[in-house]
Amino acid sequence: MNHEIIRGADEIANLTDEWNRLWTASRVPVADARLEIVQLHRDSFAADQELALVIVRDEEGRLVAGLPVVENREHGLFRVERGLANEWHQCGQLLIDPDADSLDVCNELVDGMSRLRANHWWLDWIPLERPEWETLTEVATERAWGVQHKSRFEVGITVLPETWETFEASLSRNSRQKGRGELKKIRQVGTVELEVFAGASESDLRRGLNEAFDIEMQSWKGSAGSAIRCHPRVEQFFFEWAEKINRAGLFRLFILRVDGKAIAFDFGCACAGWYRAHKVSFLADWSAHSPGNVLNQLVLQHLIADHEILVADSVGPMNEANRRWSNDVYRLGRIVLAPGTWLRNVPGRALVSLLNARSSLKRSVKT
Repeated sequence: MNHEIIRGADEIANLTDEWNRLWTASRVPVADARLEIVQLHRDSFAADQELALVIVRDEEGRLVAGLPVVENREHGLFRVERGLANEWHQCGQLLIDPDADSLDVCNELVDGMSRLRANHWWLDWIPLERPEWETLTEVATERAWGVQHKSRFEVGITVLPETWETFEASLSRNSRQKGRGELKKIRQVGTVELEVFAGASESDLRRGLNEAFDIEMQSWKGSAGSAIRCHPRVEQFFFEWAEKINRAGLFRLFILRVDGKAIAFDFGCACAGWYRAHKVSFLADWSAHSPGNVLNQLVLQHLIADHEILVADSVGPMNEANRRWSNDVYRLGRIVLAPGTWLRNVPGRALVSLLNARSSLKRSVKT
């Protein structure tokens, strides 16, 4: 095996088809890991930083691993490699071909990472329990790198059965009655419809997204300034993101309507047997009719009937709303890696030690 560092817009673009084949093979259920989305994220949120791909090829030259990062310097001194992730969008996934030996691949990947001579690697918003991340940190630890893990929160997921009746039977009696009651109540107001956008035309996609962004602006997020439409650059990103994901056949948008009026939405990606919700919101003045829970119920019914989706991922932190529909969880968090020994990398090792000490202190205070 051998590693390479790929930089430059043309060189990265030339790798797109090969990278996306690796993404498909990896079964990582995050469509944002596709290379055109990685490039869009960098151009939208980190345009002043250089995108680099650390890749591994096997003996036959086949691409078997890839990790995208952006390179920058903090305070003009420390060199940092960061995963492509922020609170709006996360796409810095580690891809490994399942047919390759993951331990050998990660050893070669760490060799490539070492070549970049970063003081530390800041890899955030990642699923900590995915095997590829666990293997990477195992190899880094064996190399005597500094390693710090931090769990952000648990994410609720719904493992979907064959039928809605089976899923409903798995809920508590109170949850079943509550769900049926919410659906009955909102149907007394008018005709309830779930509009589904999958493989939509460009004009329909724009229309649906505009409705979704308008709904979010009229929710508490609009008042708080955290709605997508409050930030023109972010809004433009999501239009471009949706168009690219839609062209790949992976975009989904669900709009809940009552007598034709759009009152709630959920949009995200469907791939590798997962549906991952990126944004969900509803009109504040419909709160008494539980539009969020009605929307969740109808989306789950649709996904179960579709038979292509095995898991629905709420993406956000576990809360009262998604706990009701979830039957499993995973942890989303951060890994910080400091290559080399203390002698060779004092700033990076000091940072990791400080972060670990702070985490230990917080745990001791809680207990």
